[in-house]
Amino acid sequence: MKRSKIRISIICMCAALILGVCGCSQKAQNEAPGTNEPSGAAVQQEQEEQEALPEEEGITVGVAQCTTQEERWRNDANALQKKADELGLSLQMVDAANDTATQATQIENLVSSGVDVILVSPTDSDAITPALAQAKAAGIPVVVWGRQANTADQDFFIINDFVETGKKMAQTALEACSAGNVVLIGGDKSSTVPTEMTEGMMSVLQPRLDDGSMKLVFEQYITNWMPDGAMSAMENALTQLGNGVDLVLCHNDGMAGGAIQALEGQGLAGTVPVVGMDAEIAALQRIVEGKQYSTVIFDHEGTADICLRAAQALAKGEPLDSLAVKKTAIEGAEIPTGEIPTIMITNENIMEVCVDSGIHTKEEIYLNA
Repeated sequence: MKRSKIRISIICMCAALILGVCGCSQKAQNEAPGTNEPSGAAVQQEQEEQEALPEEEGITVGVAQCTTQEERWRNDANALQKKADELGLSLQMVDAANDTATQATQIENLVSSGVDVILVSPTDSDAITPALAQAKAAGIPVVVWGRQANTADQDFFIINDFVETGKKMAQTALEACSAGNVVLIGGDKSSTVPTEMTEGMMSVLQPRLDDGSMKLVFEQYITNWMPDGAMSAMENALTQLGNGVDLVLCHNDGMAGGAIQALEGQGLAGTVPVVGMDAEIAALQRIVEGKQYSTVIFDHEGTADICLRAAQALAKGEPLDSLAVKKTAIEGAEIPTGEIPTIMITNENIMEVCVDSGIHTKEEIYLNA
């Protein structure tokens, strides 16, 4: 009996060995002879899986920002990074802090580093010219956004229509004040934006200026768009006019905040309508508090989308037809141009535009109200 059990055990062991050998033999048939490499079918499957993954663009975009002083430009930077991640693009971002010489050096460094495309918001519309000429000489495409560059050495131009924006701001201001003394506090004229905004504003106010129902009693443009400069300008205006101010037009929210500080010093905040631009959170808070009448919001996500899709197309040598809505004549060249729309914000639509859309929470906007 004991011997029978031994025989059965030996038979089972032999069967297991035979099955193991058969399994190894089958595996060997699926592998290349003499190697541990997978079969052709396995290689093909792996290749198909790799091809299904998002393609790495390998495109580097140098982003030369004029400034991040204002919230508007910081929002643009954040939106650009988010969009770049979606598209698989690499960004090299630099901030000139509104210094022309700094921006020229930064662009020179971007050119030397071998970026594929340069995206720039100029600190100065004229002074940017040599830097962009250097990029062109190096064969690097250039996309300009936010502010105009007065040179033909650019491949795509993305701009808000600041003349139209100025018109919208003035039209909205007339809802709050249609007669009286007007103060205009503009941005730094090193770019074309302040001139364009004032042109738009004056085209709306001109009929009232002509009939005498309104008077432009004070106009000053502030270096680097600084809020402190705007506050000083507003203080000077109030002193000169004996506080006789009925409407204040500011080219951005930072300067609107400075002007409102000056008005607060005279107990006039909330009684004199003030308009601004950029939809900074501080401006939105002032609107619900009744200290600022209106602001303008830019589509930062839309701006980032068109900026980087243009950069991507240029890097690949693809046409820009689907992105351009018109051409802008600059220094004898017709530059393909894309536009980003703006929306006026007042207390009437602030919830819809800023809260319902998810840009800010109600608690953030009504923090001080």
